[in-house]
Amino acid sequence: MAQMKYNNFRFKDFASFKYGKMPKKEKMLDSEGFPIFSGYRISGYYDEYNLDSGELIVVARGVGGTGDVKLSPEKCFLTNLSIAVQVDEKIALKRYLYYYFALNNLRYLDSGSAQSQITINDLSNIKILLPEVSIQTKIVKILTDIDIKIEINNKINDNLLRQARALLNNCLDENQSVLTMRKLLDIAEINVDTYSPAENWSYVNYLDTSNITEGTISEMQHLKPNEDKLPSRARRKVKPMDIVYSTVRPNQRHYGIVNTPLPNMLVSTGFAVIRSKVAFIRNEYIYLLLTDNQFVEKMQQLAEQSTSTFPAIKPSDLGTCQIPCVNNKSMELLGDAIHTIFSTISVNQQENIKLVQLRDALLPKLLAGQIDVSKIEI
Repeated sequence: MAQMKYNNFRFKDFASFKYGKMPKKEKMLDSEGFPIFSGYRISGYYDEYNLDSGELIVVARGVGGTGDVKLSPEKCFLTNLSIAVQVDEKIALKRYLYYYFALNNLRYLDSGSAQSQITINDLSNIKILLPEVSIQTKIVKILTDIDIKIEINNKINDNLLRQARALLNNCLDENQSVLTMRKLLDIAEINVDTYSPAENWSYVNYLDTSNITEGTISEMQHLKPNEDKLPSRARRKVKPMDIVYSTVRPNQRHYGIVNTPLPNMLVSTGFAVIRSKVAFIRNEYIYLLLTDNQFVEKMQQLAEQSTSTFPAIKPSDLGTCQIPCVNNKSMELLGDAIHTIFSTISVNQQENIKLVQLRDALLPKLLAGQIDVSKIEI
C-alpha cells in the first residue's frame, strides 16, 4: 500500500505562540476561581483566565518535563512555565498536534543549560509533516475514540472509589461505640518479601514509584538482569492485592493496590508494601484509610520534618499510625462490599492498559501514513 502524501511545514508557518504569565499574588484565590496551570499540574486558583479550554500548550521549562505537550484541561491561567500555541486551518484539530508531539517529543530542544528551557524561537523552526485536513480529522477521530473510552473508564473508577469511601465512612459512623484504634503493624505486615539477586530471575517486571499515581500504573519496565542493569531499588516482592505506598513526598500520591501482579514483579524500595495479616480486614480497607486526604496531608507534614534529601517518611512511620477498626462482622460485610468495587475498578484499569497499548501501536503508523484512512467515513 502506498503511503499517503504528507507536506513539510515549519511550525511558524501555521502557528503563533505566546508565553504564559506569572500570576499575581493579590489575584490568587483559595478556590472557585480559574485553575492556575503550569503545564504540569494545577497549583491554585485565579480571578481571571488567559487560556481557553483544550488549548495546546508546550511546557517551556521545569524539572523533568521541559518539552512536554499538553492540552489545557479547562479555562485556566497559564503560568510563565509554558507556551500557548494558536494554530490556523492547516491543522484540523489541536489534537492532531497533541498526538504528533506525543510521538515526536520536543525535549530535544532543551538547551541543556543550567536552567532547563525551551523558547518560542526554538519552536518556530521545527519541521512538521502534515497530511491534508481531512486526513488529520480522521486520524484524530480514531485516536480520540480510544482516549474517550479510557476517560470514561477513569470517570467510572473515580465514582466507584467515591462509593467505596462512602461505605467506609458510613461503617465507621455507625460503629462509633465499638470502634477501636490499632497500630497498622498490629493488623498488617510491611515489606516482608525481599528479592535477592542470588535468586537470578531471568526477567523482572519492575514498578518504580513515579510510575503509579492514585492507583493507576502508567508504565512497567520489563528487564532482563543478564542484559539490563537491574535498578538497585528493585527489591520488593508483591502478592495479589498488596498495597504499594511511596514513602517519598506522600502528597504526590504515588500509591495503589497491585490487584494482579505480573510474573516476577518487583517494586522499588521507595515503596512500603503493605499486606493485611488479619483475616477479616481486607487490604482495600487499609488502602482507603491510608489514601484519605487528611491522612496523606499528615504524612506529608511528617515527611517535611525528615532530614533526608527529599521529604520522606519511613515504613515504620506508617506502621505506628493508628487505624480505626470495628467489630469483626461489620468489617467482613464492609470488606466484601469494597472488594467487589475494587474488583470492578481493576477490570476497568486492565481494559485501559490494553487501550493504551492499542493507541500507542496505532499512533506512529497513523502519523506516518502507513495506514490508509482516506476511505474511513466519520
